[in-house]
Amino acid sequence: MIDAEKLPSAIYALHGIILKARIMAYEGASNARLAGLLDAAEMLPRLIANKSDETLRFRQYVDEISSEYDCKFVLQRFDNPVPVEW
Repeated sequence: MIDAEKLPSAIYALHGIILKARIMAYEGASNARLAGLLDAAEMLPRLIANKSDETLRFRQYVDEISSEYDCKFVLQRFDNPVPVEW
């Protein structure tokens, strides 16, 4: 599970990864590169649903994904409060 206070941010970050995958697809990224991003993101819903607190581990995964796939906005989505209008 993710700390209840960070759950909206975790979902917002996961949404950002989906957006990044779509951008990569439209930009013609290789199938292997796009699959790599999705493979990395595959663990995140499991961490959200886990019975033990996985907040720090979730952040580590998001940090690695953000660095590897040049999408620092995803980590910012997790670290900063979710916009009210979201």
